[in-house]
Amino acid sequence: MSAKDMAQGGDGTLTFGVLGPMWQELSPITALFRSRHPEVELLMREIRIDEPFEALRNRDVDVALVSFPVEESDLATGPVTFIEPIVLTAGRDHPLAARPSVSLGELNEHTVLPSGLPVPQYWESALSPVPASDTGRTTRMPTREEVLWAVTSGDGVAFACAQAVKYLERADVVYLPIDERPTLRWGLVRRAGQLDRRVGEFSRIAAELGPLELDIALEPAQPSHLYSTR
Repeated sequence: MSAKDMAQGGDGTLTFGVLGPMWQELSPITALFRSRHPEVELLMREIRIDEPFEALRNRDVDVALVSFPVEESDLATGPVTFIEPIVLTAGRDHPLAARPSVSLGELNEHTVLPSGLPVPQYWESALSPVPASDTGRTTRMPTREEVLWAVTSGDGVAFACAQAVKYLERADVVYLPIDERPTLRWGLVRRAGQLDRRVGEFSRIAAELGPLELDIALEPAQPSHLYSTR
């Protein structure tokens, strides 16, 4: 069998796509799948954040782990696999930086920046419990690094999810818990239509074990490395 056939989920293989570093959190699911189906070769492909559904549509992967919701008519969603906290990112000199936590209502008094991520608008809304402030900008949408620059410069605050803090932590910002405890859900998505048996079994195992919760403990004045998965 050719490498291309394997990447497209040929006989005896299951190729799953993962957006970002979350493949590291899939180990309980992949380990159980391997133990139950040793005859199936499990392959992983990284999904680009700016084209999160292309690999599915091109049949480069059979199933993908992405953030929810998914509002694509040609795709079908499976079980929620992970739930992670959404936190607030602020510069170290920002008035909120020394707080143990912050409420969403308080953010009306501060500039809330967009995520800066090249994602569908419904993902932007899911990641931002409070819409970005209307700053009167007429230029293009800033990138994530530009948003973080603005945060460290004290020009506003932004939202981040727990896995972004865990894998891409920045020493020049503070991550604050939010009193209302907003969360971001991650789940499995596949092409609409007949359910492939291997995808079905992978989804059943994910539903059996999940949704997993990524807990995060943050101290406002310093970066945090404390995580647990339960």
